[in-house]
Amino acid sequence: MAEMVEAVEASARDLAPAGEREMRAVLKDWWFWRHSFLGIYRNPCLYFSMLALAYELANGREAEVNVWLSTGILGDRGHCWITRDGQMLYDRDRTAVPATAERLGRRGRIVYWWDDGGRRF
Repeated sequence: MAEMVEAVEASARDLAPAGEREMRAVLKDWWFWRHSFLGIYRNPCLYFSMLALAYELANGREAEVNVWLSTGILGDRGHCWITRDGQMLYDRDRTAVPATAERLGRRGRIVYWWDDGGRRF
């Protein structure tokens, strides 16, 4: 993940949508993109978060990538999203991360979260 974020940082201007209207269009048409490409279908939040990060950085705004992982009775799951000043940006699934998630720490602009899904070892 760290290498991916560094690559987006280095190429943000080339990767980012041209403007806010284009960024909103990507968000609006996300269903199309998700169902058109296999990689996006399996990990839509990852691809969209990297695109949103590129957009924010290309426009001179700081943003953080949040990565949540969970293991539990429902199986291993994960989600990622972008925040600025603690506020979620562009995320269509604001309920994907449970309130029980614990912040583990950060590395650069990546914030890591964990939830054991109620399973205790």
